[in-house]
Amino acid sequence: MPTKSEGAAAARRVAREVFVDWGLDLDETMVDSAIVIISELVTNTAKHAALLCRQAEVTLALEYDCLSVAVHDRHPHRPKALLSPHPDDSGGWGLQLVRDLTAEVGGRTEVPADEDGGGKTVRVELPLRANNRYWEYEESAVGAA
Repeated sequence: MPTKSEGAAAARRVAREVFVDWGLDLDETMVDSAIVIISELVTNTAKHAALLCRQAEVTLALEYDCLSVAVHDRHPHRPKALLSPHPDDSGGWGLQLVRDLTAEVGGRTEVPADEDGGGKTVRVELPLRANNRYWEYEESAVGAA
């Protein structure tokens, strides 16, 4: 996905298509949360990584009882969730929203650095509990760097 503001809308659209192909219910809370999380993470790359990185890679994976969302860029800064927004209200809620939505469905987040320190991946894992249905592993790259 391009690290531009329109990248988030494209990532949401493609993620919805992938989720439908995988048989996920778009009205399911976890799936809705995943779409918001993808949007927020891609928006963050446009706001914070675009000067050093023109593309972000979004990867979705579905394995048994877990949906994984990963957004990778080649900006070395590893973000941390803020406890309150910026004083000028210019932002600061993004990663906290991601963490809150993830925690709400019992998932987890991590931000591992690339081995060379020149980038990072924000990875979110969300458990699937709908209908006790388990899926075989599938992966889809939404946008490539």
